[in-house]
Amino acid sequence: MSQDVAFAVSNRTGFKNTDRHLEEPLRREINLIVAHTLGQLRSESLIHIRDTVNDGPIHFVLGPKLGEGGFSSVYEVQGEPTLACKFLSAETLSNKERLPTAAADIVREAHFLSHLEHPNIIALRGIGSLDDMAQYYLLIDKIQTPLSAKIEEWGLATAENEQLHERLVYAMSIVQAMKYLHSLKIVYRDLKIDNLGLDAKNQILLYDFGLAKTLSGQSDNGKYKLTGNTGSWAYMAPEVAKGYKYNFSVDVYSFGIVLWELCNGKFAFEGKQFDKEARPSIFRGVWPKALEILMMECWHWNPNQRPSFVQIEERLTAIMEELHSSGGASSILSWFKDSTMSLLS
Repeated sequence: MSQDVAFAVSNRTGFKNTDRHLEEPLRREINLIVAHTLGQLRSESLIHIRDTVNDGPIHFVLGPKLGEGGFSSVYEVQGEPTLACKFLSAETLSNKERLPTAAADIVREAHFLSHLEHPNIIALRGIGSLDDMAQYYLLIDKIQTPLSAKIEEWGLATAENEQLHERLVYAMSIVQAMKYLHSLKIVYRDLKIDNLGLDAKNQILLYDFGLAKTLSGQSDNGKYKLTGNTGSWAYMAPEVAKGYKYNFSVDVYSFGIVLWELCNGKFAFEGKQFDKEARPSIFRGVWPKALEILMMECWHWNPNQRPSFVQIEERLTAIMEELHSSGGASSILSWFKDSTMSLLS
């Protein structure tokens, strides 16, 4: 990326040119943390420009702001192809305590996305950095509609109102993405509605890999000593909230909450205090019994009692086939199979 483009990115986020230089001790600390992060990931340095769309430097102009997360801001990139630019927010860059962690998170996300290729995971198109400050940015595919916006539009899905079939199609796409990650030994640790969206083809995309981690090395009966209290509390497995050792099953717990939200058309625990033992309420008889059981097993307090995503895929397929046999779902199932095959071909 040329220097003038780097300035354009900074100026659109409210920085003055004099704000761009970090004090040397802080810049050195951040570089060490980022280097340590990359070392843990066993990856080559990502502090350079990589363009997977066109050969040569990346030139782009930022459009309107699309959203903001804990550390980052996301802006639309004008022109074709339709992309978005994610970078550390002005608030993060002005916070010397949070900045090292934030820089490591966005570099970690770049590492994971550069190694992933799946139709239901957002694609990384380019990465970059500014040499004189801890500003790293990613060029990624643009999310057309956040799934949270759809949840706000939806109501309760049932077989009778024929909305349950569509929601399970979305759920199956999430399962496919998570099954792929787990096959690569990656635990995502932040599965929630806010990290899911729809692209221009109405396909589910999973994004934000700042908390993802590859599980390797020594384990204790299949569980690993990882950071506790990680992720969003409404989707957080009890063992994570309590600081116990954990594994891939924490993603299954989160998926159980997401599945309930998809089918219920509302957010779980909205406005309620965090309770490690709380679970969403299921209205008996509204959904197929097998779907109710699947949700409850996904958020089981015992991680060993939760199904894997391979098993979830099998059980969701059976539930969708049961809905099909009772009428009304044949077109949805055909669309799902056809669209999946076209994406993977």
